[in-house]
Amino acid sequence: MDPHDPEARLARLLAELDAAGASPDDLDPNDLARLAASETPDDVRAAILARLSAEDAAVAAAVAAEAAERPAARAASASRPWLVAAAVAAVVLVAIGGFVLFGERGPETLGDDDLVATFASLGRDEPAVFAGIEPLLATERREGGTPLRRGGIQVAAPHGAILTKQPALRWEGIEGASLYAIEILSDDGDVVLSATSEAPGLDWPADAEPLAAGTAYVLRISAIVAGLKVEGTRAFRVPAAEDVARYRRALEVIDAEVAPALRDVAKAHVALRFELLTEASRHVEAEPAASARALVLETRERIDRQRGVR
Repeated sequence: MDPHDPEARLARLLAELDAAGASPDDLDPNDLARLAASETPDDVRAAILARLSAEDAAVAAAVAAEAAERPAARAASASRPWLVAAAVAAVVLVAIGGFVLFGERGPETLGDDDLVATFASLGRDEPAVFAGIEPLLATERREGGTPLRRGGIQVAAPHGAILTKQPALRWEGIEGASLYAIEILSDDGDVVLSATSEAPGLDWPADAEPLAAGTAYVLRISAIVAGLKVEGTRAFRVPAAEDVARYRRALEVIDAEVAPALRDVAKAHVALRFELLTEASRHVEAEPAASARALVLETRERIDRQRGVR
């Protein structure tokens, strides 16, 4: 039998479907027909079945139980091999939250289409949380991210939006500077912190008032070197409480609904939309899944450019 013959391929899929214990009886035939029209290479099919078994055993078990309760319907479905073959793909879509991981690219490479589909699904499920939040696509990941710093002293942190109201202050030391003057100014020009440090960094002073939520600030660092004043500034803000709550809820939804390979990069993209650069960096610290490596590396580079990391 020719392994590339459509009937032979569908026969193999039928056998694999039986082995997985899945039933297509409750799935929409029109959707299944559209799925059945696509090619499904052997290695992709094997990966699909393995993923269904490994990542969502509960879904597989539930489908198998349904099939066992309705043997007559199961036998009827077996007489329509195109329907059963497509059910393999449809069951996987349910199991992994609607991610289409097959096609010409194969399951080993996740890209913009997967991000768009993921965020579209999140937006449908939680519109109040994900309204206006879109993933960073290739052009923005590779080209965006102008560093938010200026001046002779390069201020490293805080930057963008921050979740803490008592941030650690960090900057790059400069040769010849023995003392740094530190000021934080609110958006109305008031000095809310004034301190000095001999080292290029300062933890939040114990006797200083915390910063206010929903307020923008500027950190200014200055020093005298060879009789000349050198300084650097960087803008940052503490988001409002409702924005923080929305961000934290977005993370909860992503944990519950997004496939593991895309979970961290999805969190990082949400953090970037909230300008939470430190949070975004934290989300993509871990070694990524092989299928998401390119997305994670480009996201890391985008974050580093915006943070001014060289």
